[in-house]
Amino acid sequence: MNTKIIYIMLALVIIALLVISITFVTLYVRSLHHTPEYPDWVTSMDTNITKITDNNWSISIDGVIQNCSDKTINYALIKYKVYDDNGNTLDVAMDILVNWEPKEYYYFCCKSIALQIEPAKWKFYELKIL
Repeated sequence: MNTKIIYIMLALVIIALLVISITFVTLYVRSLHHTPEYPDWVTSMDTNITKITDNNWSISIDGVIQNCSDKTINYALIKYKVYDDNGNTLDVAMDILVNWEPKEYYYFCCKSIALQIEPAKWKFYELKIL
C-alpha cells in the first residue's frame, strides 16, 4: 500500500514538472516572436511605420477598444512601448481617450514620431484610467 502511494506521488510530481516546463517553454517562445501583442479587449488593430527621412521614423498603432463597464470613463491613456531589434525601448506611443461611454467602441491611434531607429516591435503597455 505504501509503495502505491509513493508511485502516485512521484507521478504527480513528474506531471507538475512537465506542466511547469511546457508553460516556461511556451512563454519563452512567445517572447522571441516579433508579432506585435495587444490585449484581448482590443477588437482590432493596424500598424503603420513610415520613414520620414533617412534617420527619422514614425509609428502609428491604430485599434478599436470597447468600454465594457457600466460607467463613463472621463479620461484615459492607452500606451504601447516601441522597441528596436535588440529589445531596447525607443519610445512610448500613446493616445488620450475622452468621455468614453459605457459599452461604446473607441477608435484609438497611438503615435510616436521622430524616432532615430526604425521600430522593430511594439507591445501593449498600459491603459490608465484617470
